[in-house]
Amino acid sequence: MNVYIIMGDEIALIDTGPGDPKSLQTISDSLNDIGLELKDIDKIINTHEHVEHFAGDEEIKKTSGALVSAHKKAANIIQNFTKYVSELFNAIRGAELEPRMKAVAERYLSFQSSINSSKVEKPLRNGDVVDLGPFVFDVIHTPGHAPGHVCFYDEKRKILFSGDHVLGVGTPFVGYGITDLLIDRVANKLGIKKVEHGNMTDYLNSLEHILTLDIKTILPAHGPIITEPYRKIRDDLDRKLLREQMILKALERGEDTLEGLTQKAYGSFQLDYLLKGSTLAYIDRLLELRKIEKVERGKETYYRLINR
Repeated sequence: MNVYIIMGDEIALIDTGPGDPKSLQTISDSLNDIGLELKDIDKIINTHEHVEHFAGDEEIKKTSGALVSAHKKAANIIQNFTKYVSELFNAIRGAELEPRMKAVAERYLSFQSSINSSKVEKPLRNGDVVDLGPFVFDVIHTPGHAPGHVCFYDEKRKILFSGDHVLGVGTPFVGYGITDLLIDRVANKLGIKKVEHGNMTDYLNSLEHILTLDIKTILPAHGPIITEPYRKIRDDLDRKLLREQMILKALERGEDTLEGLTQKAYGSFQLDYLLKGSTLAYIDRLLELRKIEKVERGKETYYRLINR
């Protein structure tokens, strides 16, 4: 997890890590190395609403009084996270879930229940500007990995702070995470009609958009600095589209269940919830493109190609 310190007229952090004592101490030590302290932080700008990117917000804010910015969709999660986890925990206790999924969910939510919500003073929109004096960042909404994901673009220096949209190594998870799958199962109990999760079409469109920017360097939230930005972005596009083709080939060969399609798309890996959640994102995209259709038989769901 990379956290960036921006030394402008105001001192800012891009993301704050998972909020545990070790990571907070690492941030504090890094600030000390350049003659600063946690109390000197003026602004926190979050790339998106996943916990390892915002969980340190509240502790740093308590020390510094820093103001938090995030996309308006991310802000909704960050500000209500404690309540959101508590409601989800209560909902799954009475829900009919397979025992293994319930155990995984309870472990996951138990960890998340220790993370504090944090007020977002400045919700961001696509096209907004974060002005830190000598550093001016354009806010670029890049949904896909998360609905509220943004990148920060320094046009003058041709630097893109890419969050999880472009990683130093590999491509980000796009799809239904364990929390998304849970909400999908207990949506009625929570009064939710539609689940916002990772979206493959949004992700691919967002990659295409940042290809239009003049970029020399990408600073990702995970992994090393990227010095060949266009090559990396095109590789990411190709990798996701190749996986989509693998799913289409599996459908051509007669696979018609989520489990079967996940197995063919990811080889001999254990069929865990994240792999199924990723396959579901491809299925959503293929349904949207009218390349496949969903067939319900009793309680089971099947997929098949649409003959043209």
